[in-house]
Amino acid sequence: MESYFSNEIAVTAIIITWFIYRFGIWSKRISVLNSIQKELELHKDWVNPEYTTNVSYDPSWKDLGYVVFKISTVAIDNAITQGNDVLLNKDLLESLIGYRQRVVQFNQLIDEAINFQSNPELWDKPTKKLQNRMLELTCQVHWYGIGDSKQPLTHTYLKLTKQNLQKELDSKFIPLIWLITNINFFGIKKTRIWRYI
Repeated sequence: MESYFSNEIAVTAIIITWFIYRFGIWSKRISVLNSIQKELELHKDWVNPEYTTNVSYDPSWKDLGYVVFKISTVAIDNAITQGNDVLLNKDLLESLIGYRQRVVQFNQLIDEAINFQSNPELWDKPTKKLQNRMLELTCQVHWYGIGDSKQPLTHTYLKLTKQNLQKELDSKFIPLIWLITNINFFGIKKTRIWRYI
């Protein structure tokens, strides 16, 4: 009788410990998803508009002092680091990695434009050639940094990442199974087997 009672206590302790551990992971998951959502919401002002190469143009780009501000990926970097532990939709992790790479390229184009703006000759009676080069760099930030839906650039990856994030957020039943068992059925959702689960 005493042995049965101690086994029951041990099993109960293991179950309680498991749920405490899983709820800690769940809390981290919710935090990561909320952070991604907020960061993508901030980014949309920069990279949601489409800019088609040699077509899209804004007269303000001719202003030699025109600046496009860089964007950071703090939440996305964190999500990529913790992704395998907390993200169920592996497509979301892949699109986050792709999006982050496009943001780095976008920021590099901004750096190139800003570095050119530090040229003193640009501000003291600039030649037409210098003015055109500055305009070209500004256009490149928009055309080759952000792009449009036809190019695999920042704009396209923002849309893809938002779609995959929405799939992750819309899934209700699979995360609960994962919470309790640590088994991820998200990939099965795409197959015929899903009908039977």
